[in-house]
Amino acid sequence: MRILHPPTLPEPFDLATSDQLSIERLALRIYGMSRVQEAVRQVDALFRSDPTALTRDGAATLEEVVRDVTFCAVTYAVSADPSRPRILWTQTPPHGWHGFSVPGARYNLENPDNIYRLSQIDGNHRYQISGCRYAAAPAQVLFELIDSAPGITGIGSQIDCLRGEQLQIAPDGRFSITVGPEQRTAGNHLRSTTATRAIFIRDVLSDWERQTANSLRVEMIEGPVTPAPSDSELEERTARLVPSFAAFWLNFRTYMFETIWQGAINKLPELDKRIGAWGYVTGARYKLAKEDALVVQIDGLDARYIGFQLADPWGMIGTDYIHKTGSLNNTQTQPNEDGTWTYVISPRDPGIANWLDTDGLQDGTLLIRWQQIAVPGSPAAEPSSKGAIRDVRVAKFDAVRGLLPKLAVDKGYRAAQRAARCRSFERRFHERS
Repeated sequence: MRILHPPTLPEPFDLATSDQLSIERLALRIYGMSRVQEAVRQVDALFRSDPTALTRDGAATLEEVVRDVTFCAVTYAVSADPSRPRILWTQTPPHGWHGFSVPGARYNLENPDNIYRLSQIDGNHRYQISGCRYAAAPAQVLFELIDSAPGITGIGSQIDCLRGEQLQIAPDGRFSITVGPEQRTAGNHLRSTTATRAIFIRDVLSDWERQTANSLRVEMIEGPVTPAPSDSELEERTARLVPSFAAFWLNFRTYMFETIWQGAINKLPELDKRIGAWGYVTGARYKLAKEDALVVQIDGLDARYIGFQLADPWGMIGTDYIHKTGSLNNTQTQPNEDGTWTYVISPRDPGIANWLDTDGLQDGTLLIRWQQIAVPGSPAAEPSSKGAIRDVRVAKFDAVRGLLPKLAVDKGYRAAQRAARCRSFERRFHERS
């Protein structure tokens, strides 16, 4: 496990763009308007009427969930201007930078290893994305065209996709991607349709200390320019979106728990293939008594990226992954001698390297992702998920260290691990000089 400072400073992130800061400042202003605050109260009442709110851990996390889901909806509402497209870094934790503080904007188990970015566009217009890749590139990059910003009118079904390995990049790291209805023939191009409503971008960072997300800008190159919305129009649009956005994700949570995960508790269902065959995912709920721990063993499937994370019982927000180990990826964990990976989920520290800290929760959710999987033979062949889940069992907390002696660590290791996580995650909020 690498927890030391890198020998050379990595490239700084370029996330505090003028677009990002202007969207956040505008969102904060619109969030405080009376009609939007009334919509937030509606969402609070909706979540309090859900059975999860009656549980100890559901009640403890409700306020944070309502705040993040509603503020994210506001950022989506105020950044929807296809004539003047902007790239929004979304699914962000609470942060303070450039003289102001911003609430979290998380929902649907945000992956802490991802830099999620969204630009809302019109499928009838043409656009160009300009970017720069740095020496320590992400483990995986995806540019998707989708028919809705997630949660606005749907989950965001894929219309077209361009993967990082398909990008044509100049020697200095620069690249551009055109977006329009033309077929892809040469160069970097995403083919849009009249149904296209957004560009959704993932930069997957398996090494927080070294890897840097691409710098990105977007501009409309052909299409009519409409008047910018007024504050009153933004207030009305946002007040409509906030309740529907929250209801969508609360309903999707139920669908995820009951249909996708088949009601699984303390066990894992078969893996789901990601649309476009760029990876696999599985998840479940966990419920633990105070004296219990959940032990999970998986196969890595020769994936370049493996991410295991915990979240609240709502299936909305990840447990603390900045200051604690609410998530672990394959750069942050120690494999077994046979190449598999074993994790321990518990509210207390079991003294095991691969501890997923529930942050005091006994009732929550877990999600595992395998991405950028190596496939022998034809490049067009799809990877197999066979044998991904090796074992899932509830064990007595006091017995875990004896079950996994080769993964045992001391308090000094844990302190260094936490310090490294916090230091490397905070790179994302540093100002580019």
